[in-house]
Amino acid sequence: PPGTNNGGWIAYGYYNWYRTVYNDRWCTYVSAQMHEFGHNLELRHSGEGVVWKADGTEDNAYRDQTGMMGYSYSGDDTPLMCFNPIKSYLLGWFADCVTDVTDPSVKTKRNLVGTADYQ
Repeated sequence: PPGTNNGGWIAYGYYNWYRTVYNDRWCTYVSAQMHEFGHNLELRHSGEGVVWKADGTEDNAYRDQTGMMGYSYSGDDTPLMCFNPIKSYLLGWFADCVTDVTDPSVKTKRNLVGTADYQ
């Protein structure tokens, strides 16, 4: 809760479990809540494993700002975003629109529709 900042950490959520924990004012920020809830839904950080520092340590777990599993913002009603398209796909939210095109013998014609135009 607010006023309890200790250790410099912000928040964490357990994978595939209901528990999330917030430090200080981060419990009031919607992006931190969505981010940690994403971990409860088994989502990983969007930027993991892409950029490495010269000393071999990870430098980008939160760098991706295209959705809620990247960087978290310190605002109580911003930003206006959700999980990015790949995270939404992993959650099965667009299952009725998915076509597996890994088999080259399958011939089909489909329209490519972005998540903003999904109906």
